[in-house]
Amino acid sequence: MDFNQPKLSLDQSLKLQLKLSPRLQQAIQLLALPVLQLKDRVDEELVSNPVLEAVPTGEPLTRSDSDMEQRDRGDEAWESQRDYLSAEDRKDSDNHSSERDWEDYLSYDPRPYRPPRPMEVSGDDSYIDRVVADGTTLTEHLLWQLQLNCDSEREEAVAAALVGNLDEEGYLRDFDAAELAASLELEPPTDEDEIERILTNCVQGLDPLGVGARSLSECLSIQLRPLSDDGVEPELIEIARQVIEGYLYELARRKYKIITDALGVDKERVREAVQLITALDPKPARNYSGRRATYVRPDVYLEKIGDEYRIYLNEWGIPRLRVSNYYRSLIAAGKADKQTRSFIRDKINSAVWFIKNIDERRRTILKVTEFIFERQREFLEKGLEGLKPLTLEEVAEVVGVNSSTVSRATSGKYVQTPRGLFELKFFFTRGMPSSENGGQLSTTYIKERIRRLIAEETGKPLSDSKIVSILKNEEGLDIARRTIAKYRKQMKIPPASKRKPL
Repeated sequence: MDFNQPKLSLDQSLKLQLKLSPRLQQAIQLLALPVLQLKDRVDEELVSNPVLEAVPTGEPLTRSDSDMEQRDRGDEAWESQRDYLSAEDRKDSDNHSSERDWEDYLSYDPRPYRPPRPMEVSGDDSYIDRVVADGTTLTEHLLWQLQLNCDSEREEAVAAALVGNLDEEGYLRDFDAAELAASLELEPPTDEDEIERILTNCVQGLDPLGVGARSLSECLSIQLRPLSDDGVEPELIEIARQVIEGYLYELARRKYKIITDALGVDKERVREAVQLITALDPKPARNYSGRRATYVRPDVYLEKIGDEYRIYLNEWGIPRLRVSNYYRSLIAAGKADKQTRSFIRDKINSAVWFIKNIDERRRTILKVTEFIFERQREFLEKGLEGLKPLTLEEVAEVVGVNSSTVSRATSGKYVQTPRGLFELKFFFTRGMPSSENGGQLSTTYIKERIRRLIAEETGKPLSDSKIVSILKNEEGLDIARRTIAKYRKQMKIPPASKRKPL
């Protein structure tokens, strides 16, 4: 028998798999969307599903508020959304069959959204003023200047080739003048000396100053050139140039004594030179990186009315949805053929599911947000000092959903409060026990306390050990030095050795 020959066999195995239905996947995806992306998703659904339509602004709905509070649990929709339902809802849903009832679909009219808050626009404001123009790239900005600064087409061609070799920070890294000279088809051929001259006289004089440099020291030195025309003392510029060219390593580590001894100048002049250097830009092309500002629209508003706080969703631009009356009547009349009825029923099913998932998203976010600010009320009154430790699991237990649902309901979503705009995730923070008040302090408050201590330094910088001592005496926190170092690094604050004043 040839055991190498392939053979067919029949095996039986038992395994357990968890699969999400398309409807539940849609519910999860909608819950995770912030308000701007939700608007786009609703618009897409309105285009793709002819049965779904937006309720015109100002048109009343056909159901009373009491009717709208009732949920249609007579289909399999709610069965697969049990994680999103409260315990009472799940109990009620068990008493109903999962048989699909098309009459219920046709009579279903979803709970309406709260009327959106009017957008406040002043009389002098213009839509055009709020349109963000596409930014100019670094290459476009420099090539435009070359047309004005170069003396000949030959110079412009060489300079344009140099500009094309700049990286996103404006540097000429890994630049080979001989290789560039060989690649340019000019008559007579160019050489390394000509390329160096055009680089120095043409490219490195363009705005922003510092582009075309091959190293950090050259970049900073280029920015020193025009300072004498701005009234800066030539002697001070020369000291700064010497520091840049020979002592950047010592400057970064605040070893000022080595610099003063090496240059043979007094401490005050070195301090002035260091101030001059710190005003220069080591990444001159950062404003032309192509990264556009990210604009945030709050998903939730929190307003204080008297002594109470009111929470409501921002639903500006998101229409109320319903199943089209035309398709309702078409199905009810029974005039359509079998294929058409099947198509319409599928679309009605999809529309009702979409409306329910949108409505469930609304309720879930409101429930989660309401509990967050029940717990964080002191933050609204006192600021960071009143921020309490809070975890996803605590919210999930109270709201009656899974912690992953709470995570989706808060990720990427922002709330406008009397204290400013915050991401909902900001209010989830671990805590550390404090012997001062017998409770816990949030890690966010501890980080802010560390930042303030360092910002208020006078004279010798506070070491991590000293900060540990201060927090223990003033806040009752028993915190390790390595934890202080970790928080400091997260806030991008250098150690005490690199914060020494001159």
